[in-house]
Amino acid sequence: TLTAVDFTNDDMGREGARLLSESLKNNNTLNTLKLRGNRIGDDGTKFIADILCCAYDSDTDKKISGNNTLMTLDISNNDIT
Repeated sequence: TLTAVDFTNDDMGREGARLLSESLKNNNTLNTLKLRGNRIGDDGTKFIADILCCAYDSDTDKKISGNNTLMTLDISNNDIT
C-alpha cells in the first residue's frame, strides 16, 4: 500500500502535476505527498488541490467526497503566487 510519495526537486512542472493528480483521483491510502521544488506553479497547484479536496467515483468521474487520508503536503518552492 502506497502511503508516502516524495517527488522533491523532480522538476515535474505543470504537466507533471496534472498527470500526478490524475493518478491520485481514486487513491485513499496516501498520507504524505512531497512536491517541493517542482515548478508546478499556480495551475499545477490547482490540479493537486482539486484532487485532494475530493474523492471521485471511478464510474462517473464525479466528485463524491473530500480526501481524508492526506496528512502532509509539501508544495513549497513551486513558483506559486
